[in-house]
Amino acid sequence: MIVARIQNSARMRPFYHPELTLFNPWPDARWFNLQTPYGTVNPATGAPYVGYVPYPAAGAQPVVVLSYVVPPALIAVIKKMAIINQGMNPPDGSGNVIWQVTVNGAALKGLNNQLGQIGTMPAPLDTQIVLWESDVIQVTAQCPVGAIIPPGTTAASFLGWTYPLVEATYKRGKQ
Repeated sequence: MIVARIQNSARMRPFYHPELTLFNPWPDARWFNLQTPYGTVNPATGAPYVGYVPYPAAGAQPVVVLSYVVPPALIAVIKKMAIINQGMNPPDGSGNVIWQVTVNGAALKGLNNQLGQIGTMPAPLDTQIVLWESDVIQVTAQCPVGAIIPPGTTAASFLGWTYPLVEATYKRGKQ
């Protein structure tokens, strides 16, 4: 059993190919642009919301604003990201809304406990988040206990590209 794990580990390709740049993808990379759909359906009633995802009640569990699962045998690089409030009186800096970006359930350094919006839908901010096959990235929003729930809704977007894992990595000692 242990020998099989060691052999499997030796066959893995965990290193980026030296010619792959995460800033400029190769021409055959597949681009994606994911956004929270406008008129998201309320799971309890089946009726569409007016706007994006409504904020949860104060002290309730966080709501998932946007989620992406990297397809098998691919790596994904998220190049631009936006997290926004739609409606009057943005809650930036008030502490009434906390946005969080997680990968596989763990918060990303610098992107957890965000108290303000990041970019806009037409002009998302630059970022570089590298994800491997089957990784799950989520943007969540929550309102802490005692918070005033802002009027409006929230949304997020990811712009990035995917590339086959086999071509994006190389085996140590061989190129």
